Amino acid sequence: MPNCVQTIKAPVRVRSQTKSIQPKARNVWAFDTEDDSKGHVYWINFFNGDRHVSFDHPHRAVEWIYEQQGDFWAVNLEYDLINLFGPLLDQLCVLTYGGFGLLKASIYERPVRFLNTLRHWAMSVEEMGERLGHPKLPFDPTNLEYCKRDTEVTWFFVQEMLKRYEELGMKSVGATLPSTALKFYLEDYCHVAYQRHPDLSQWQFLSRSRYGGRCEVFFARPVTGNIWEYDIVSSYPAAMARERFPDLTTARECSVPDFGKEGVAHCTVSAPTMEFPLLPWKSPDSGKLLFPVGRFQGVWTYPEIRRALSLGYQVLKVHRAVEYESMPSPFYEYITYLYRRRHEVKHSDPLMAYTLKIAMNSTFGKFGEEGELQVISCGTRYTMRQIPKHSNMIWASYILAYGRLALYTYMMQATEKGRLLYVDTDSVFVRSSTKPFEDSKGELGDLAFKATYRYAHFKLPKLYRVDDSYKAKGVPLDKKAPKGEEQRLKKEFFYDGIAEFLKPYRWLEAKKIKEQANVWREVTKQLNATYDKRSVAKDGRTWPLTIGG
Repeated sequence: MPNCVQTIKAPVRVRSQTKSIQPKARNVWAFDTEDDSKGHVYWINFFNGDRHVSFDHPHRAVEWIYEQQGDFWAVNLEYDLINLFGPLLDQLCVLTYGGFGLLKASIYERPVRFLNTLRHWAMSVEEMGERLGHPKLPFDPTNLEYCKRDTEVTWFFVQEMLKRYEELGMKSVGATLPSTALKFYLEDYCHVAYQRHPDLSQWQFLSRSRYGGRCEVFFARPVTGNIWEYDIVSSYPAAMARERFPDLTTARECSVPDFGKEGVAHCTVSAPTMEFPLLPWKSPDSGKLLFPVGRFQGVWTYPEIRRALSLGYQVLKVHRAVEYESMPSPFYEYITYLYRRRHEVKHSDPLMAYTLKIAMNSTFGKFGEEGELQVISCGTRYTMRQIPKHSNMIWASYILAYGRLALYTYMMQATEKGRLLYVDTDSVFVRSSTKPFEDSKGELGDLAFKATYRYAHFKLPKLYRVDDSYKAKGVPLDKKAPKGEEQRLKKEFFYDGIAEFLKPYRWLEAKKIKEQANVWREVTKQLNATYDKRSVAKDGRTWPLTIGG
């Protein structure tokens, strides 16, 4: 029957790894859609823990949802909204986009909010089902039962996670886990001034001190032997718990900085000749984050400058500085609570442990939020630029800097044990005939053993092979490949520099080039880069670039 609606009591039983739950809110729904990858929708299904409401045509589904209210969760929200609303999506809904895609949506002037599970928990439906003991059915998008099962998995997983939010004391659920965790921190754990300076020119200056993680190749040829991989345990939360921070109430501009205090300074420095320089520098030409030697300018936090001076760097000139008195970490109580709680439930409640881990790692980024959003309402696109009051910027800069400094300490220790091969933010790869580091106790900031390999080849940041495993950022796993061959595309990209795979047109992309959204087409990702963040010698060793002579 076309355009049919099915309302069915759901005989659902979920074997969760944790305590069973009861549906608490009838206005919390999950929904899922199935299509033929060519723009034709097979099914749209809604589930609220008690009943399914199913449609085989989007128009009837839209009529139904216009009469509803509450929160509607989906995995990969934009894709399902496109299937639900079709070309009328930006006419009927308010869409809010951030730097990483769709954040949230709502129906215009209706009490319906759409939320994306991926903005809270980076899990596929398949992984959710495995954690719940309620697995996906074999792939068949034409089968309504397949769509229903995905919707059930989504709804029960959301309920499990919302229950954990409630247990932690998170009073409201934002569009993302970082926004939810931030509100929790500010309301319950922050006891100091945290708001940004009202002078936006100062905020813009501070933002220049915010650099990302360090990702570098130190040996660019294939290598064999005993290759060890280590990770820093919760690198950023460790910095948040242990280090000192600027007291925002004491900010002052100064021309002669006291690097024993806290702050940010724009300096010209001279970096000594060394294999592993410390200070980051963003290339104005490529935008890449480099760690050079020579003479150059940059804006850095005081902790980085203090460490650089101890390594033989010279500050030749200070162009501007914003200085603060030092204070103990404003995050100590918050991180300590989350970490201890995670340790307590690590084996008894894996979903709570996962929630705590993500909350610990996602909060600090909100203090470096730039506040630019794209909002589409009634077909019109608006750019919203409003820097949030909580975005003081310097706390985010400090935490990122402390993370790089911790990595640098372990890098230097690794060079004493063997050949340092590669680092990425909080990971270290080193070749050593013997185990280079003692076993970790798993405490915050410890360097923890992850794996050993017999072969490695690091070509570029986030493009490498270790044994028979391949890392190639931006190249997906081939989920339809035979078991054991899922990395086929990554392997092809690593060796041939090219990979072809299917990808759907996203909403904004489709509007721009006048294509139909959610139609899958073959895309080609081609490797055009050579490693240029350091100079590569004939023997495979890499050396820092020299800036300014």
